[in-house]
Amino acid sequence: PSRNATFTLTNVVPQNPTTNQNAWASHESKLTNLFEERCHQAFVLVGAIPSSNNWIIKNNVKRVNIPEYVWNAYCCVDQNGRPILSGAATALNTEMNVVVERTLDEMVDFLQQYSDVPVNDLFSGQCRV
Repeated sequence: PSRNATFTLTNVVPQNPTTNQNAWASHESKLTNLFEERCHQAFVLVGAIPSSNNWIIKNNVKRVNIPEYVWNAYCCVDQNGRPILSGAATALNTEMNVVVERTLDEMVDFLQQYSDVPVNDLFSGQCRV
């Protein structure tokens, strides 16, 4: 009963195991190290681009979309709140196991391809360094 709710309301993004445990895990580990070494404070956005027809199906009902892409974007600031470092990345949620690193401007352009409304700066002033 309670497990069935997971297939309706979830904050978990189904990721391809190959990418999630390899390239994406390495990327997240790299970011963690970067944040610890260089940032006073890091702000991170994470998201997913839904797929058009890839679903977890239960009882012949589409319950949870398996996304086409996963993505993140970050902005690091110094002790005075000034941006010092930023970036973003995307990964196709497949066996390809590849992470593409991007600038924040490139990330906005990437997200715009999948949106019917304007995608604005991800961070205030696009975290200009």
